[in-house]
Amino acid sequence: MSVRAWCREHDVAEASFYAWRRELALRDAEPAGPVFVPVQVAEDAPADIGRIEIMLANGRCIRVCGRVDRPALADVLAVMEDRAC
Repeated sequence: MSVRAWCREHDVAEASFYAWRRELALRDAEPAGPVFVPVQVAEDAPADIGRIEIMLANGRCIRVCGRVDRPALADVLAVMEDRAC
């Protein structure tokens, strides 16, 4: 079925169809969430406290010492990975 025929059958303007197709293609092109990356264990960290260093794809680094609430860390990572930051 052609685009024109589909639009006519569903009462959608062709311009709207192409605009939404372009919008959806842009959404599909965006990265889809976290990606697994190599992890290095630092031997020099004291054993009695936790320590995490996360290097983000955008070049930013997050260092966390001590205990961390998982949801809070997930929120921080989401904000730091956001392209608008």
